[in-house]
Amino acid sequence: MLPDPAESLRALIDRRLRERVVEANHADEDLRKANVEGVGHEYWVDGKAGFSPREQDALIHYLLTLHDADE
Repeated sequence: MLPDPAESLRALIDRRLRERVVEANHADEDLRKANVEGVGHEYWVDGKAGFSPREQDALIHYLLTLHDADE
């Protein structure tokens, strides 16, 4: 299965989804051996932090449109 960039970003900024990613990573023996947890940071753009789903979508869209200025 190919990763979905937008959903990957959503899991990065939504604490509920991140929790599910971390649980899945801990359940995978290969990822545990590689020390892949997916814990990351504690900066959230979700309902608990006061952001609406529309604002979350807008951030994800913005991040997907960024590119390296040297390209």
